[in-house]
Amino acid sequence: MNHNYSQGITVEAWVWYDGFKKWSRIIDFGNGAGVENILFANEGTSNNLSFYVFQGTTYQSITAQGVLETGKWMHLAATIDKSGSATLYKNGEVIKTGSVNLPKTINRTQNCIARSNWSNDSYFQGKISDLRLWKTDRMAEDIKNSMYLQLTGKELGLLGYWRLGAIGEGQVVDFSSNGQDGTVYGDAYVSAATLNRKLAGGLNAVKYSNSDLFAVSERATYEESFEFKVVSSSGVNLAYLDNADGKNLGTKIFTLAYWGKASRSAEEKQVIAPEQIKQNKFEDLGGGWYRVSGNVTIPDGIGMLRCFEIANVKGDWQSLEIRKHCIRLMSDSITEFKYSDSVGLTTLADNQATLATKLKQLELKEQQEGLLLKEKRELEAKIAAYNAQDATRVRIAQLESKIAALTSEEQSLKLAHQNAVNSPFNYFCQIKSAPGVQNAHGTDFYIDAERNSGYIVGLPAWQPPDKWQFINQGGDFYSIKSAPGVQNAHGTDFYIDAWRDTGYIVGLPAWQPPDKWQFINQGGDFYSIKSAPGVQNAHGTDFYIDAWRDTGYIVGLPAWQPPDKWQLIKCEPSNTNIDRAKQDWEAKTKELQLPSNELQRLQKILTATSADKLAWDNRLAQVIKEITALQTELNTLNTDFLNGVKTTQQTPQTMPQIAKDGKGLITKGANLGFVNSVTRLNAMETSEGNVQLSYFDNQGRMRQTNYDATADSKNATVEQWIPDAQRTCLNFNNSNSVVKLNQPLYLPNNWSIEAWFVYPLPETAEWNTLIRGKDTDHHIIVRNRKQLGIYLHNDPLGQQFYDSGFNMELLSEGWHHLTVVGKGDTTLFYIDGKAVGNTKAKALADAEENLKKAPNEPKAKKKVEDIKKAILKTTSDVFAIGNNHSELNQPIDYSVMKFDGVNDSINIGNVSSLHLQDNFTIEAWVYPTTGSGVRVIYSLSDNIFVIEEGRLFFQKGGGKFETIGRNATNNRLTINKWNHVVVVKSGSMTGQTKLYLNGIAIDEQTAIPTLTNVGQIQLGSQPDIGRYFQGQMAEVRVWNKARTQAEIQATMGKRLSGKEVNLVAYYPLNKIESGKVLDMVTNNYATVVEASIVNDQTLFITPFILGEQFGKLAEVRVWGVALTDDEIAVNSKTLLSGNEPGLLAYYPFNEATGEAIRDQSGQGNNGAASGAIWWGCTAPIGNPGNTVMQFDGVNDYIDIATGILSDSYTKEVWIKLQSGVPHKGVTFS
Repeated sequence: MNHNYSQGITVEAWVWYDGFKKWSRIIDFGNGAGVENILFANEGTSNNLSFYVFQGTTYQSITAQGVLETGKWMHLAATIDKSGSATLYKNGEVIKTGSVNLPKTINRTQNCIARSNWSNDSYFQGKISDLRLWKTDRMAEDIKNSMYLQLTGKELGLLGYWRLGAIGEGQVVDFSSNGQDGTVYGDAYVSAATLNRKLAGGLNAVKYSNSDLFAVSERATYEESFEFKVVSSSGVNLAYLDNADGKNLGTKIFTLAYWGKASRSAEEKQVIAPEQIKQNKFEDLGGGWYRVSGNVTIPDGIGMLRCFEIANVKGDWQSLEIRKHCIRLMSDSITEFKYSDSVGLTTLADNQATLATKLKQLELKEQQEGLLLKEKRELEAKIAAYNAQDATRVRIAQLESKIAALTSEEQSLKLAHQNAVNSPFNYFCQIKSAPGVQNAHGTDFYIDAERNSGYIVGLPAWQPPDKWQFINQGGDFYSIKSAPGVQNAHGTDFYIDAWRDTGYIVGLPAWQPPDKWQFINQGGDFYSIKSAPGVQNAHGTDFYIDAWRDTGYIVGLPAWQPPDKWQLIKCEPSNTNIDRAKQDWEAKTKELQLPSNELQRLQKILTATSADKLAWDNRLAQVIKEITALQTELNTLNTDFLNGVKTTQQTPQTMPQIAKDGKGLITKGANLGFVNSVTRLNAMETSEGNVQLSYFDNQGRMRQTNYDATADSKNATVEQWIPDAQRTCLNFNNSNSVVKLNQPLYLPNNWSIEAWFVYPLPETAEWNTLIRGKDTDHHIIVRNRKQLGIYLHNDPLGQQFYDSGFNMELLSEGWHHLTVVGKGDTTLFYIDGKAVGNTKAKALADAEENLKKAPNEPKAKKKVEDIKKAILKTTSDVFAIGNNHSELNQPIDYSVMKFDGVNDSINIGNVSSLHLQDNFTIEAWVYPTTGSGVRVIYSLSDNIFVIEEGRLFFQKGGGKFETIGRNATNNRLTINKWNHVVVVKSGSMTGQTKLYLNGIAIDEQTAIPTLTNVGQIQLGSQPDIGRYFQGQMAEVRVWNKARTQAEIQATMGKRLSGKEVNLVAYYPLNKIESGKVLDMVTNNYATVVEASIVNDQTLFITPFILGEQFGKLAEVRVWGVALTDDEIAVNSKTLLSGNEPGLLAYYPFNEATGEAIRDQSGQGNNGAASGAIWWGCTAPIGNPGNTVMQFDGVNDYIDIATGILSDSYTKEVWIKLQSGVPHKGVTFS
């Protein structure tokens, strides 16, 4: 086994000791004796529990004294967290803490259960069940919650799971995804019950009985059987079983005995006569196991039969092990006959295998698409940053400032976490006398509660010392509460208080507020404990907790002499402070990583050359071409898959008739090709009238399928098998993609919504909406593709969007499970079953941070108080899925910029990315209101794009003026009308500078040299000269390429997104914010001087509609309850049936065709899809996955039989190489 334990380790199992053999192991995983071992054992021959970890041949360990017991089941666990803090648990309770190094990540080849790697150690004597190995340190709550549950094997962090409940072909199965099955040696066996020969008083048992009753039929015959093993110091064989008393009278070791009752409530017990019982001969099964069976015919008057009884027990032995007990109905009459027949069955749903293959191909292509789209985004970001280097430098400065602040915060949180770990006040503690402190018992004692009184006393460790919890009351003041299990005369829930009329310290329930105590550090983990102000006893109000020297009592005394010191000995954590501090630190570390990565990328861009830029351009063109080709393949694969799904859905999987008797009773049958079972099958009738078939597949995972016996709202066809469906989803990839419910689905006060989605999300203007109400509020929305949160339309605080605190950029590409829970006054967010965000907590943290920056600002203070009172969750209905339905019909924005021709202008500034000298395009929509004078549209210092006396020109400045447009005859603009104007420059030769008017080329006769004297840039005027534009202007765009006429015509009537390739500046000029207009390429602002916004409906520019689409969605579930963390963790891995309590609506999106969207919860909250595309669902929901073979690169290989290859052959393999390790290739020999 080669596993990574860097994040922790947990070993747990149910264990029963018959005795404590020398160093008998529960587990011993290693590479021999004292080499990289991980061992869990009893210490020596004692009942101490030890956990050892070897690093090489050096070890560290932790031992709990005297905790193991014989003759009873115990749940034992050992954990180590990534900091090396080790804990031992018994039955879910902490029994010992310490420090142990984590195991190394190394291949361990000698891994044993119940056996040591040391030859002189003993084998385990007893029973072991449900052994689990984890690569995380499980908390006490996790261990308690799952110790009685059977796992699925798919749990996060589970490395090995041996249930030890069955032996098949000499092996026990590892039910985890790693498939590390174990080989059984010796006579280990699976047992269900142990029957001891001797009773508690030392007498021999003569009968064993289970008086539970089950229903039987009169005159019916039942067969009872079980297997047993005799544990004896002398030999046991068949002869012994038939002559157990040694008298050669045929006295069996036991006989089957039967009795029953007329009914469960009947008092009279009716013994069944021996003549109605036939006990068969004992059978030798080998390995010391035997089988007994017998038949019993139920007489009249008995309706209930005992579950188990053997009587007349004979022989000298220690115990019987019983397993595989079974009672079954043989017949409803005594007549017996044998009948054998065979039938050939057809196989149903063979096309499922074909669908699975197509879906796998689709999944692989989607992964390739994701990688290419990621590369495309990165290339576009590089090119945009290179083209706008001034903006890049500004961004780098912003990032450096942000990283410095985040680094400081991260270090502070790291220190806070370490302080929380070190603080004894976050643990249940034993309170021990410091050296030199003594009482009547001596100098080594603990503060304990006297069980039969209320006194607090100092006692030696005759038994485990009492533990205490510290509840912070502000600063270094605490109340001291008894830990669970500690009791006195008042019970188990009390506090350490001062007795007001005496000097005694006592334990009292919280009849009034518990006393507070100040802990004054005296060095290390030693403290003196002083009464807080207001706490008093017979000595007054200023005293310390001390030991009464002549007695065992703990008392409160003034500081007549130096107060006693007490050592706080940490045990298990008593609160969540450490976990919260760790979560805060890790969240800040992740937050810091993103700007750090961006800074590193941008710094490289500043050192890039024009050759690098050219390489990026070429690669981007290649990637776009590859994406186009790949998306064609994806569409083809998806179409084929959907056709297959529709065919399967439309063709009922009905079973053919195989027999019909004289009464017309028809028997149908078939092989279920989609059921691949290696274990028994289990069929049961469901409340919907279906037959549910459950089985374990060849990977040990439970699977389920249904036989549909009735017509219902889910389907009209009956008497058909419903195969393990290859699922579909909806792709909300268009601006108009949406699912609208037929009527709003109203939510209760607490609710939950789940969905599977694909990251990264589609590019939109700002928002991606997953769930929205009809008239208000977004339950799940993402801003700028990274801020996950909610949107409250009628928010009284005016903020509207509330961030959960989770950054979507932290997600890996692919499918993820999302849960949002509206609970109380907040909204909780979970990704892949783990809590990631809280709107109330995030909003409050932001408000408090702002208050720290401006502590005297009234608005900041009020915001904190308002947030504390606010309800930050949506209370509206659910109406739209996958998009914002109301955004699809937004009115067109007709806003444009108006210039008065006197002093109006827009100052862009000296921006180096816009210092274009050759190879550029400048375009704009202009509405001149005068045909006289010189009216500048765009100026780059004294290089101007201008209207002169109503005609369009472009003039190069720099001393020698060159102008294009002088020779044109069709360059006159229409006054009081909108005109689209463009200048394109691709070089300095004739024909390489062109003017366009309304998409038509009007002049290219003048050669314009490379521009010089580039500097200040303005719209509507020329620096230092004026020449102010008079009229209206919109859609100013600057490109760092010479655009073609076709490209100009294609986009002149459409708004852009600002993310187009080669676009270096884009000013729509439809909004002024704080005296500035936005460049949608760089997100920088230009300053507006006097110009204003007006509405002009004569310019029709098609809106750039990106919608708020969310991409691929599956398994949308709406609940009328707040799901718990455990429920969310389970739901993130499983499919639903639709019948779960509290489920309001369930949209798996498995229709595969059409617009109708069915609510599979049966509640009738159906909907209709529009604009969305049906797609094969590759989300790993309930997906059993695949097992693989892992090789260590040292001596691992597979030896295949010779002679299997001919002269011509092909070899194929899927491989995954370990990163950071040199490889020479994959060789077949």
